[in-house]
Amino acid sequence: MKYQKLILSVIILFTAITVVGQSKFNKQKGHSNFGIFGGVGIANFNLSKSNWSQQSVNYADSLNDITSSGIVNITMGFTYLIKFNQALNLRPTIILIAGEAGKLNYQRKTTTEILDFKAVAECLNIPVIYKFGKKKIKPYVELGPTILFHLGQTEETDAKISFNRVDLLGQMGLGMEIPSKYITITPELSFSKGFLNAKKDYNNLYTNTISSLHRQYFALSFYFSPNYQK
Repeated sequence: MKYQKLILSVIILFTAITVVGQSKFNKQKGHSNFGIFGGVGIANFNLSKSNWSQQSVNYADSLNDITSSGIVNITMGFTYLIKFNQALNLRPTIILIAGEAGKLNYQRKTTTEILDFKAVAECLNIPVIYKFGKKKIKPYVELGPTILFHLGQTEETDAKISFNRVDLLGQMGLGMEIPSKYITITPELSFSKGFLNAKKDYNNLYTNTISSLHRQYFALSFYFSPNYQK
């Protein structure tokens, strides 16, 4: 319940910022741009192991270690750029992620069991963007929260480790806005990390040996938005 309240507070705060920013920008007779984007990235976990001891251990197949490895994911979605001024922008973004979780490797004495989650998620990302310089091509930094909604995963992995439906992440990145006559192309590199424990507790070997799982992503994205002619 405390996580739900935190996420609700974040939504309300950034919705208010969006409304205020849009109102201010409309008064300045500017344009708030809709856009689209796509990208690729690497998803994996930052995991913490528990000191749970397995009872009646089968020493021929005992658990030696648990590691995380990354998988390639694909992202796509829609953006809405709100310009407070020439330097400070807000960019609410709806994202669909295919491959939103990494792999867990349960290394035993005789074999390694790999859980490949192949999960899908939808996100609301609300970064604040600060652009540098007054030239046509503008580098920028961005920072903001992401609210992730876990949509599903493979049945095989769901029976062993399943994820909570909602997660809260922080995102930071670097990008460059490159305008042309009719369209602006914006490449961006970003890193995201989860604040909440992503896993549910199933009281089995897989969940009892891990105390927490936190999502993390590295992504290369390309944003496309129209240029309005004055």
